[in-house]
Amino acid sequence: MYILKTEAAFDSAHFLFGYNGKCSNLHGHRWKIEDRKSTRLNSSHRL
Repeated sequence: MYILKTEAAFDSAHFLFGYNGKCSNLHGHRWKIEDRKSTRLNSSHRL
């Protein structure tokens, strides 16, 4: 079995206009994305 895995990370910022609370101020988040794909060889040994 073959497994391919990739990861990426990025930052984003936002605020909620007209909202009365913590999120009314500009603030950011760090996001992490991970993807995995797996496959087996077929009878002719190809993916």
